[in-house]
Amino acid sequence: MEELKKAGKVKSIGVSNYLRHHVEATLEGASDPPAFKYHPYFSAQTIGSFKGLAPAFCCPNGPLREPLARVAKAHDTTEVVVLLAWVMQNNIVAVTTTSKPQRLDEYARVLKVKLTPDEMQETSRRRRHLSLPHALAGTF
Repeated sequence: MEELKKAGKVKSIGVSNYLRHHVEATLEGASDPPAFKYHPYFSAQTIGSFKGLAPAFCCPNGPLREPLARVAKAHDTTEVVVLLAWVMQNNIVAVTTTSKPQRLDEYARVLKVKLTPDEMQETSRRRRHLSLPHALAGTF
C-alpha cells in the first residue's frame, strides 16, 4: 500500500476495525502510518489516540442511540455532539470529516458540552457489553 501511495495511485492509507495489537503490528513495518477509524461500538480494547495517531471518528446508528438521544435532549444538542463529547472527555482526539457546512457547525458545538460523570459512565458501561457485529445486527 505504501508503494501505491508513493506512486500517486492512492491518496492515503487507512484501516478500520483494528484493535491496539493490530495497530502495533502494522506500525512495526510501516514507514507511513495509516489513518484508522474509531468506532464507538468496539470493546474496551479500542485503540483511541495512540503513538501520535488520531482516529477518524464514526457515529452510526445502534444500541447507544437511546441513551445518546436522552443525553442530547438534556444538553439541547444532537446525538453526534454527545458522542463526540464522550470521545473527547475520554482524552481521544476526534477527527471528523465532512463537506457539509452544517455538520461542521454541529461538530463545533461539542466545545460547549460537558457531560456529567453519570452520563460518561452510562455510555462507557453500555459500550463494554457491545461488539461491532452485535451493535449493528439488523442494521443492514
